[in-house]
Amino acid sequence: RSTLFPYTTLFRSRDGELGASVVMLRYVFSSRSSLGFERHVPNWKELLLDSVKESSSLVLSIVILPLVMLGVNRIVLDAQGADGAFILSICNQSLSFTMLALAGCSNALSALGSVMVGEKDYEGLRMLFDRAFWLTIAFTALVTVLILIWPEGLASLFGGSSQYWKDLCRTPLREYVLVFVPYAVYMISRFVYLLTDHRVLSAILSTITFVLLLPAIWIMARLIPEHIWLAYPAVALLSLAFQLVSVTWISRKEKNEVYWFTLIPKEDGVTNKKSFSISYDRSDLEDSLVQLNDYLKGLSLSDRMVFRTSLVVEELAKNIISHAVAHPRQRQCFDQMIRLDDDGSLNLVVKDDGKPFDPLSQKPRQY
Repeated sequence: RSTLFPYTTLFRSRDGELGASVVMLRYVFSSRSSLGFERHVPNWKELLLDSVKESSSLVLSIVILPLVMLGVNRIVLDAQGADGAFILSICNQSLSFTMLALAGCSNALSALGSVMVGEKDYEGLRMLFDRAFWLTIAFTALVTVLILIWPEGLASLFGGSSQYWKDLCRTPLREYVLVFVPYAVYMISRFVYLLTDHRVLSAILSTITFVLLLPAIWIMARLIPEHIWLAYPAVALLSLAFQLVSVTWISRKEKNEVYWFTLIPKEDGVTNKKSFSISYDRSDLEDSLVQLNDYLKGLSLSDRMVFRTSLVVEELAKNIISHAVAHPRQRQCFDQMIRLDDDGSLNLVVKDDGKPFDPLSQKPRQY
């Protein structure tokens, strides 16, 4: 079973991807379906080039990572023998703790952040990134501290339960885990760079660790082979230094119209946009409606459009206050954003964290 398991898993994943591709082809070539793909570029050549740019960092990582890991294994085996290979396997598996936090926060950042970028809600994107960033850093810092205090526990968890292995793994694990926090910093950051269209920086951050790791391991093996594991945090710190220099240069190049480090555009660079955070209280709603009405009149809209927009906002907000949250928490708010685009269209976005409601799923009333 253990021998066949990797192959059956591989075939199942390939079958799943093949099935998904066949299903998606229906929507690619269908013009009648309500669910379809939109092509936002004039021809297939530009679409292909755009797709290559989007996936370049992932493809590079997939190609480079196995080659780098083979090289690292060879260098560690030459420097420390079978004992070093065992320690390396524990180090690689311990990184899964950091990847756990990165996967959850990066998925949330990619899914929710892409919607916010589409809405030009850059302030919301900045708040989302701050929360995802600090949650990831807090988790990885906690794991780092625990392993620094008790590296024997990690060794036992992955098979090194004898006293010999505990003594052997103690110093290497304490050196290796210093990579966790700097690695998490630039890996979570690359997702927001991708969202804000800084694709080159995101791609470099995805691959720079793998490119630098092999020569760093080789140098450490020649100079101080007993501390070869310090190559990992050294490479992470170099990558982090490259990131800080890059974002400083980009921020200055864009004349400080983006936030430093995140490169998220500042709200004052977005014209004809107004955002409100409204508490679940009717008096607060009345104040926001007055501000909204004044803002709409300043957009040179017709009186009819101002009245209709204010009416829509008021109706949505009153429904949220009345039905979304039964017992709102202190300082709990919902958000409204209104934006006038260059083409003259008026966009309204209302977000709340109340209970979901799908009007299409409700049975019609019987009279």
